[in-house]
Amino acid sequence: MKWIYIAAGIALFIKMLVLPNSAPVVPDFSIVESIVKDGGMPNAVTVIILRNRLYDTIFEVVVFTIAIMGAYFLLANEQPSCAISIVSPINHPLCWRVWEQLLLRW
Repeated sequence: MKWIYIAAGIALFIKMLVLPNSAPVVPDFSIVESIVKDGGMPNAVTVIILRNRLYDTIFEVVVFTIAIMGAYFLLANEQPSCAISIVSPINHPLCWRVWEQLLLRW
């Protein structure tokens, strides 16, 4: 298996020596101008936000909604294993002790 990796590395090295710059030559073309022209708005940032980010946000909401619906469906018949009692923090004795200490320091 080592020989395959070595051969691939040598082939890549030779390819870089033979074709060092394989990027196409593009004439002077402003990407911002083309975005503004395609979007129909004078502000390129607004075009990018409305084209890409808006769809991204909408699809995130759809995915999270489906995930919540799936979790709700899977946990619909789940029975709690124990009862949870609610203790009011105002009537808890530790809370009163903390308040006494704070008031005495002040």
